[in-house]
Amino acid sequence: MNEQIQIFSGSDGLDIPDFYPDDLPIEWRFDYYSTNNLALMLPINTNEDLEEILEEIDEEFKLVLEIDNAIDIKDVKNIVDTINDYKDKFILFSKTVDVELIAYIKNYNFCIESDKKITGFKNIENLYFNNFAIFVTKVSTNERDIRHLLENLLSLNENIVLIHSSADYETLDKANIISNLLVF
Repeated sequence: MNEQIQIFSGSDGLDIPDFYPDDLPIEWRFDYYSTNNLALMLPINTNEDLEEILEEIDEEFKLVLEIDNAIDIKDVKNIVDTINDYKDKFILFSKTVDVELIAYIKNYNFCIESDKKITGFKNIENLYFNNFAIFVTKVSTNERDIRHLLENLLSLNENIVLIHSSADYETLDKANIISNLLVF
């Protein structure tokens, strides 16, 4: 196993059909989710309690906070300032190339998706980042497709957070199993 390269797989939110036990209280969803997955993407202005989530996650879990281009940079700064004590526990992700935003987030774990060249950071397929490249995908539940995607990501020789957009339980489970097998 290559100790330095890892894939952290998860979904783009906690609303996953048929994933949670019927009697699970809504405030326990993250705890249940994090026992089965290694990553989660939430909008930075989520209704979820970010501080509570950040208190509970361990260093193996990757929380991605997506900065939507409709959110004002001042609002982003206010939100990030409230969770600054946990700065090593989250990754900021944006599809917006804004000079002020880049200057602000460069002191955090971040990944920016851009067709415009950004100098001074690692770059893979228009992803500019410092520690983790964030890939958002809609992959099928077919094991062969999932394996092919994961093998391609491992060949990039970088730590990857793979977010399965609109994933169901079956897709997440297969991706986690295949990822573990490939890494070992």
